[in-house]
Amino acid sequence: MEISARLGNPWELAASLLREELGVGEAGNRIQNAAARSETPFSSGEDQKNKVGPDHWIQTSPTGAKEQRTGSTSSEEEGKGSSRPSWRDKLNRLLNTAGIKIEINGEYFGNTATFETIIPANGIDELEIHWMSGNLDVSAEDREDILLSEDRNEHTTPMRVETRGSCLCVFYAQDGSFHGSKDLNVTLPTELAHRLERCTVQALSADTTLNGLAVHELSVKTASGEQDICASADRAVLTSASGNLELKLNAREITASTASGDLELTAQGTELAKLSSASGDINCCGSMRQLSMNSASGDLEYSGHAMRIQTKTASGDCSLDLDQTPEEMSLSSVSGDVEVTLPRGTACHLQLNSRTGDVSFSGIRTDVQDAPIYRVQTVSGDIDIHD
Repeated sequence: MEISARLGNPWELAASLLREELGVGEAGNRIQNAAARSETPFSSGEDQKNKVGPDHWIQTSPTGAKEQRTGSTSSEEEGKGSSRPSWRDKLNRLLNTAGIKIEINGEYFGNTATFETIIPANGIDELEIHWMSGNLDVSAEDREDILLSEDRNEHTTPMRVETRGSCLCVFYAQDGSFHGSKDLNVTLPTELAHRLERCTVQALSADTTLNGLAVHELSVKTASGEQDICASADRAVLTSASGNLELKLNAREITASTASGDLELTAQGTELAKLSSASGDINCCGSMRQLSMNSASGDLEYSGHAMRIQTKTASGDCSLDLDQTPEEMSLSSVSGDVEVTLPRGTACHLQLNSRTGDVSFSGIRTDVQDAPIYRVQTVSGDIDIHD
């Protein structure tokens, strides 16, 4: 603590060092902004136990991998023939003292260790995770207990783990403040992973990966973090502000939305899929009963089989490649083009409307009286319906 006090605020020093040595103003500003939200960047590191339930404690212990540096070779080369430490050395020393780990262009700075926490799986049927920054990974393997592996600086405040009834709750830090990038790996027993009643994840900038889960209610909400999810669920709700969503789901009902990120979905046997994006693209494939896609400026693409389809976009294009004839279809766009590929010999009635765009259709039978009606309209975009 004496050394820490002499250094001053480590977040401000790290930002200053980045600006002076690297010219990375944005990264430095991010660190200073994080500092403004963190009142206590230092931790004594004395309490390394997580309370699990009212009756017992589970010891958290470091397991090797004490130091994780990339670029150490280049650091040594930069220091040769010079009495000045390289900027990597100075940055690492500074961050180690402060208990901080950061990533710049894929290169990690600051020492980390892996701390493992073992949780009995008996009585657990819900999982709830609140994480701020780093990587968050939830997977399943053949084991009897739940393993939580946290990668962080030895002096950084550890995560908080507690049970609330049948729910296992994991929080980013015991004191609730920000301590830089920390990685969390949650390994569930396969038997538990396939019978979860609820799995809820809330993350800020953490990238989230879920693999091998079968859950009744799945909810993942991120701010700027990416989502990579492969799971089964009765109902899945997935949202992100600016992060991309890459989803492979076997779910009865899916709701997925992002503001500026792209959304990719592969789904099978879905009753209802509601997908939305502000400026990001939506790319969807699979089989579903009802599909709704909405975007402001992003493009919409779908391939597969859907019985009822509704799309709406402002300036983005819409492209559908259908392998079966839908029962209902309503597509609208302001300035984007709309293209629909239907199975050969499709019988339908078309209501096509574009004020200034071109309208065309070919290979479609329009002489069947009870055929479904497809409505497609744009303001200035082109419309092309074909087999």
